[in-house]
Amino acid sequence: MTFVAAVLVAGGVFYGLVVLLDFQEIDTSAKLDAKTLFDLVKLSFGVVAGAGALVAL
Repeated sequence: MTFVAAVLVAGGVFYGLVVLLDFQEIDTSAKLDAKTLFDLVKLSFGVVAGAGALVAL
């Protein structure tokens, strides 16, 4: 149950970053390349891990 919640939160953070950076469509003039996508995924999981560490403290 906790793992599912963490994945959902990471997905929400990822979606929020994509919307915040205005990447609604990948085929627009603002290209979302693999490096940027990977950085967004790392950042989303980092936020979830940080929140988990804060709760554990």
